[in-house]
Amino acid sequence: MAKLIELTEKDILRFWSKVDVKSEDECWEWMAGKFKSGYGIFRIDKKLYKSHRISWILENGQIPEDNSYFKTLFVCHKCDNKKCVNPHHLFLGTCKENMIDCSKKGRLSDNSGEKHGLHKLTEQEVLEIRFKYGTGLYTQKELAEEYGVAQPHISIIIRNKSWKHI
Repeated sequence: MAKLIELTEKDILRFWSKVDVKSEDECWEWMAGKFKSGYGIFRIDKKLYKSHRISWILENGQIPEDNSYFKTLFVCHKCDNKKCVNPHHLFLGTCKENMIDCSKKGRLSDNSGEKHGLHKLTEQEVLEIRFKYGTGLYTQKELAEEYGVAQPHISIIIRNKSWKHI
């Protein structure tokens, strides 16, 4: 179990002094320092915390912790505003639940196909590979040699496990 975050009355007053509090349905933006990621920073006893996590604790109590990364709970934003500390805009979720929420809201970057920085093939080449393999005249090994990739790469292409978007 992680160490509980203990807040003094002075900490609580200092925290809310750094928040632009508005109506319950609006974002309450953190007005003080931020991490490079855009999340607010709040210091307690020389330790840095994300401000939205402190907001959650102030409103709902301690965040249950687990030693397993996949069971650790994140404080997620319904509003997708990293600066927001409105406790009504926050919810707890696992890493997987946070990624599902992110995907549903269209916030995941698309690095598929030629957009991926390490791609070795073009979309045209992938289409050619699928066509050639479909004729039955080429083996996966022959296609791998022709296009300069490994045979397992050809296998996942023809099974639509990669380059699914085309």
